[in-house]
Amino acid sequence: MNKILLGIYFLFTVNLYALTLVDENNTTREESNYDKLLKNCESGNADECLTLGLMYANANTLKQDFEKAGQFYSKACSGKNETACFELGILYDYGRGVKKEYKKAIQMYTLSCDYGSTKGCFELGQRYQSGLVVRQDFTKAVKYYSKACYNKNNDACISLGLIYFNGTGVKLNESLAKELFGKACDNSSLLGCKYFKQLNESGVR
Repeated sequence: MNKILLGIYFLFTVNLYALTLVDENNTTREESNYDKLLKNCESGNADECLTLGLMYANANTLKQDFEKAGQFYSKACSGKNETACFELGILYDYGRGVKKEYKKAIQMYTLSCDYGSTKGCFELGQRYQSGLVVRQDFTKAVKYYSKACYNKNNDACISLGLIYFNGTGVKLNESLAKELFGKACDNSSLLGCKYFKQLNESGVR
């Protein structure tokens, strides 16, 4: 009986030791990876700064800290990383880790768009179309939607198509609306295909 208990205790101890080693190895690897990312970020690698920002914002491997996320996003955005600028804009929009500043959020979305983010361009299109925290300006809305749509952002193509279909702030143009819906459809948008089909069946050329 004592031998059986001793055997069970031995197995339990071995397994516990093995689990401890695995946990320590994982922690060591995570710390090593973090140090490498930090070093590269401090050396000017914007992509690595973005990664660190996302790690703090999403709390995947690090404790969630929006203030630190914002610091790394800011550094990455300064390095012209379009995704970092967009993510920083979101932080300013909602006041996460930074003071809520809509004007600053718009500035970040603008940089994001300028650096090539279709999300940034689409966000600006929505803001200028709706007049949300900026003066409503359909000319700017069309400008930003067009840039995003050209780079295959389906939501932007559909939003722009609806503007032309309804003649909202622009001259009504159903043919152009159909073309924009078709572009979204070609990029696998079910909604784009639906709108294109409706206009096609109604005889719009």
